[in-house]
Parts: sequence; structure tokens; C-alpha cells
Amino acid sequence: MHEMKKGDVLGIRGPYGDGIFDLSGKKKIMLVGGGCGTFGLELLLEEAIKKKIKVDAIIGADTKKNLLSVDRFKKHGANVMITTDDGSFGTKGFVTTVLEEKLKNEKYDGVYVCGPEIMVHFILKLALKYGVEVQASLERWMKCGFGVCGQCVLDPMGLRVCKDGPVFKTDVLKKIDGFGFFTRNKSGAITEWKNMC
Repeated sequence: MHEMKKGDVLGIRGPYGDGIFDLSGKKKIMLVGGGCGTFGLELLLEEAIKKKIKVDAIIGADTKKNLLSVDRFKKHGANVMITTDDGSFGTKGFVTTVLEEKLKNEKYDGVYVCGPEIMVHFILKLALKYGVEVQASLERWMKCGFGVCGQCVLDPMGLRVCKDGPVFKTDVLKKIDGFGFFTRNKSGAITEWKNMC
């Protein structure tokens, strides 16, 4: 690309898969973003506000300096709550601490999440406990990006995050083997989450 000149043609493939969150029939939703996954919810937030859907959002990060999109979420009209693992800003702890309090006390038509898979796992558990649908944009290592290599496969269904996702709903999420405990590393081998940290 460094050698290309003005007017040269550059081929681009994609996007592949199903990256669409479903907002049908929703009146009030919760968005939960962890780390860089928060970016994956910005367009959803804009669309929800256009459709006059009430939006609460929890944005989490390990520390204050790594919080993303907070001002943009507020600017678009979301009721934003912040968590940091180290307590440097907002509530000390994980997004699930704040989420459980909200699910106990308020009714949501759906929880929409993007962030580390282990975070999505615990959000799914809470949502099942309180009877709320989850839609999650999953993050997995992807090599080919169009469904051939199997790097991002969800066992045992064989669904691929790059081609069949990245957005999956509760019915699929709860069937994934080892969801939140095992993943595939850069080489494709199944690895426990604790070994990834």
C-alpha cells in the first residue's frame, strides 16, 4: 500500500456475517460496553435514540484512562453509568455489579453487549436470571474473516463469529461450550481464559 499512487485500485472484501442488532418492539434497553467493545455499541445507540427507545448504558474499563465513548454516549442521550476495576472512576468493580442492580429494580426489553467474552458470559447469566433477552457482539480471533479457517468457531454448533455473527442472541449464546471459560488462542488451540490474562 505504501507504494500505491493516486488513482491505483485497492480491493476491499466484506463486511461478512450478521452484525445487526435487532431493536424490534423495544421500548427500553440496556447497553453494556467493556473496553474497546464500547465502540461496537455507538451506532446501535444512535439508532435506538432515533427510534425513541430509552437507553441506559454501562461502560466499563480496567481504569479511568481506558474508558471509551463516555462523552459520545451522553451526547446521544443515554443514561450512562461507569465502572472501573480499580475504582479510579465511577463504581469500583465490574459492569455486572451495576447491571444486576438495574435488572433487579427496572424492566428492560433487552441487554445489548460488546466486550470481552468472559464479561459477556456473566452478563448472559444475569440476564437469564432476570428473564431478559441478550444480544451480544462477540470478539474472537479471526484469520480468514470469511468462514473457512475455523479460528472463531462456536462449539458445538459450528457457527463462526466472522460469518454467522458477530451478533448472537440468547438462544445461541447459552449453547456455546465453555462460553466464558474457554476460547481459541491465536494459533487456534482451545485455551482457558485464565491462561489468556
